[in-house]
Amino acid sequence: MGCAAVGIRILDDQDNIPYKFYDGFSRSFYELESPLSIKSDKCMCINVIKGEIDPKLPFYTEGGSFYMNGTTRFLSTVSEKEKGQTRNVCNQVGYESVALIPVRLKSQILGLIHVADPRENIVPLKKVEVLEKAGLQLGTVLLRRQAEEKVRKSEASLAEAQHIAHLGSWEWDLINNNVYWSNELFEIFGLPVKDSGLDYKSVLDFIHPEDRELVQKRVSEALQKGKYYHVEYRIVCPDGTERIVHAQGNAHLNGDGKPTKFVETVQDITVHKQAEKEMEVLQEQLRQSQKMEAIGRLAGGIAHDFNNLPTVIKGCSQLSLLELKEGDPVRENTVEINEAAERAADLTRQLLTFSRRQVIEMKVFDLNAILENLDKVLRRVIAEDIVLLTLLKEDLGMVRADPGQIEQVIMNLAINARDAMPSGGKLTIETANMELDEEYTHTHMAVKPGQYVMFSVSDTGYGMSPEVKSRIFEPFFTTKEKGKGTGLGLSTVYGIVKQSEGHIWVYSEPEQGTAFKIYLPRVYEATEEREEKLVKEELPSGSETILVVEDEEKVRKLIVQVLKRQGYSILEAPHGDDALLVCNQHGGLIHLLVTDVVMPGMSGSEVARRLASRYPKMKVLYTSGYTDNAIVHYGVLQKKANYIQKPFTMEGLATKVRQVLDR
Repeated sequence: MGCAAVGIRILDDQDNIPYKFYDGFSRSFYELESPLSIKSDKCMCINVIKGEIDPKLPFYTEGGSFYMNGTTRFLSTVSEKEKGQTRNVCNQVGYESVALIPVRLKSQILGLIHVADPRENIVPLKKVEVLEKAGLQLGTVLLRRQAEEKVRKSEASLAEAQHIAHLGSWEWDLINNNVYWSNELFEIFGLPVKDSGLDYKSVLDFIHPEDRELVQKRVSEALQKGKYYHVEYRIVCPDGTERIVHAQGNAHLNGDGKPTKFVETVQDITVHKQAEKEMEVLQEQLRQSQKMEAIGRLAGGIAHDFNNLPTVIKGCSQLSLLELKEGDPVRENTVEINEAAERAADLTRQLLTFSRRQVIEMKVFDLNAILENLDKVLRRVIAEDIVLLTLLKEDLGMVRADPGQIEQVIMNLAINARDAMPSGGKLTIETANMELDEEYTHTHMAVKPGQYVMFSVSDTGYGMSPEVKSRIFEPFFTTKEKGKGTGLGLSTVYGIVKQSEGHIWVYSEPEQGTAFKIYLPRVYEATEEREEKLVKEELPSGSETILVVEDEEKVRKLIVQVLKRQGYSILEAPHGDDALLVCNQHGGLIHLLVTDVVMPGMSGSEVARRLASRYPKMKVLYTSGYTDNAIVHYGVLQKKANYIQKPFTMEGLATKVRQVLDR
């Protein structure tokens, strides 16, 4: 080649690239370079081995090689930061002309050819292209030798491995019409091991009659065209037992295109098939279980928002009924309003137990529209101490999936984000059109290049360790304390995304938050009674002083109106800070605090704690539209505190207040 030094580096099992041959390099250079690792070191050799090159740059080729004919000249034109990206050892020892040519077999890079010379302009492009051809030939030889070595090492354990895997094989010598069966194949077919008396017809005789024609067709195609095939079929053992096998076969053709040998492997997959059926049942149970959990959480989120409405409607209608006499035409309408409000309140209670089987229905839809429709529900689900930011891309592409399932993905991720931010934070949901190219797919397994619609759910929570992140999609894996999670949320998210032919990736560091990115393939197509006892005339009353803290104005006014009507002295505030100010101005005793649990800023339990030292005998009654799980999160039910669930009736409120005061 006319070069001062040449070497061949081969990638080993430890991801190092030692020199297997070298000539012209010094011993010290060899000892310095041989331990090079593609995991931890930075070097142009590693870039070539990994295929991390850009053919658009002048020192790379389309064949994946690196070459340079003036290393000192080149390094003088780059910054110190850029120099630090590789080791530059060749330049440091005086080599001006350097070429690194991959040793490959098709797309698999096995090593590289290293050419170096202290003179400039020794490795022109034409010489590199010649070396690339040599690299391909060397790769073929190297891979063959590696394969032969592996065969030699595995021959002793092949029979045992076949037995463990229930994998047998048979060979058909077409020239002599001899058939050889491995020992394991005899066992699969339920036969005693024997050396002779078998032929191709012997194989066919054991195949289920309904599957025999398919197998014969596959074998015939292989014999005619040398075509590799795989097929599943049933066999019938001598004792009548049916088994399911997976077979892979191929014919060896001679130079004239005539078959000389046929080889087939046969694996007993009966147990696997049975397991698959069981898995289908388990997956259905998993979907149902997760759906029930998601609906329960969803109910907790919407209850606070939805239940405020029937609370006000029921309360106002009941107050009106106290003023309307029997026979008044307005009274009948008011009764209907009261009953309708109760039925509306029932919807939330039904959500907690409602679950039904749902047929998956793939539709083309706009992901932005889904997120816009979920916006209000999301804001309730994540609680009021978390800021929700949505960044929706205009002209977002369409996707094909089950809209209900995608809503489920969004809700599950939002709930996980909420749980990761117990003290509040920021939840960001973003959409974008993305093109995933070949370079991206090389580092993301199973991703196909193309156009995608991406949506991400990011939080500022406590993040995850690498150990936790590696297991988050496993069913039943959870980091939550016992009783607060089934571990099915993220595994279901993963399943839905995969079922939609999408991909999901998670990015997280401890104390740095978490981001989930979901990519769905973009499509270019155009875009579906309960009775209630009416309030009694006589309700419990009193004269104590009560402080009402409720951020929903209409609910607060209703509570104030009901309690004033029953004779109580009322102080009111829309949130915690105002409540403290009202108390400072009041000066007298406060016998009872009636407060919503979840409010912007200060929670109800925090208001109670702040006032406890000033009013040590003050009783507390909590109200909320959230479900029990949410209330536990805010520290109420754990303390066995007094609690009334929204929506409540006028009678229920008055009775509960009196009960708490009398304790």
